[in-house]
Amino acid sequence: MVALIQYHLLMKLAIKDLSQKVDQQPLQVLKKIKHNLKALVVDYDGTIFDAENPQFNHQQAADLLISVMNKGIVPVVISARDVSFFLSVAPLLESSLSKEKKHYYFAGGNGSYLLKISKNSKELIYNYCLTQDEIDTVLTIYEGLIKKLNLTNDNFINKGIVTFSDFLTQLATKHNLMEPKLLNLAHQYGGAIFIEKSKISFVLPRDEKLKQLFQTYLIKSIPKDLTAKGDSSYIHVTKKIKLDSGYIDGKLLALKTVMQLLNLSAQELVVFGDSPMGNDQAMLNHIPYSFTNNQEFIPLENSSLSYLSGTSLPVEKVHQAIMFLIANQ
Repeated sequence: MVALIQYHLLMKLAIKDLSQKVDQQPLQVLKKIKHNLKALVVDYDGTIFDAENPQFNHQQAADLLISVMNKGIVPVVISARDVSFFLSVAPLLESSLSKEKKHYYFAGGNGSYLLKISKNSKELIYNYCLTQDEIDTVLTIYEGLIKKLNLTNDNFINKGIVTFSDFLTQLATKHNLMEPKLLNLAHQYGGAIFIEKSKISFVLPRDEKLKQLFQTYLIKSIPKDLTAKGDSSYIHVTKKIKLDSGYIDGKLLALKTVMQLLNLSAQELVVFGDSPMGNDQAMLNHIPYSFTNNQEFIPLENSSLSYLSGTSLPVEKVHQAIMFLIANQ
């Protein structure tokens, strides 16, 4: 509670001069949605959480989501995270769910599944996770790839290896979060791979040329009903989601499903994401009130996506914008 109060005080100071820190164009868009807001959709890493800045750690990200819930607005987290969300973030939100009717949605594995989470309840809305056969197939492809490129763990980004190794250590005694079989499989790769039901994540090589070769080979080699997307450090393999109408991006499916469940129009929610040309692209371009904090963002023609420009740090901009939205609600 003390941490939440301190967070609010810091954010109140920050939003006082929001008009000076953010250009007028996105500020005007924020003002338009402010009084109609019923749901707030966010990516997690790089959007409301910054692994490099303790000022915006898991606790601060959780405090932000709790602040949103306390205003009667439904938080929706749509992330590449899966098990790690329930390891590091969900426990910080549990106390806020003790209040009547408080809940949030979490879509993991880039939208591979969707949960409605409330007190003592995780309601599965949909699930497009990997089968064991698909996991085994991808691991066989990976083993062929590292032989082809003559790679060892020393070739991969060290921070990624350390991150995955830490996850495996923390999960060793938490079998309720991860199947022992998957945990044992991941241990065999020494932190180079993290295996979950929703996705298989690979740490990328440090060398840019090897990184490109690794990604290209993996994308071309995986079965056609799987897809691979990543960033500068990781690449994630997930199942392609096919509906009666055809294939759909997982994050976009999660967004559309929540809108349907809550009976929301596009004018009643806002979306924030840090990868406008990556795994956030589809959901950011689906509704009129969407924002990115990516400093390399180049606006597309006829796009309603706004860039949160200004002098603050990227994740700080999102926190400021969200606190502005929920202030005086």
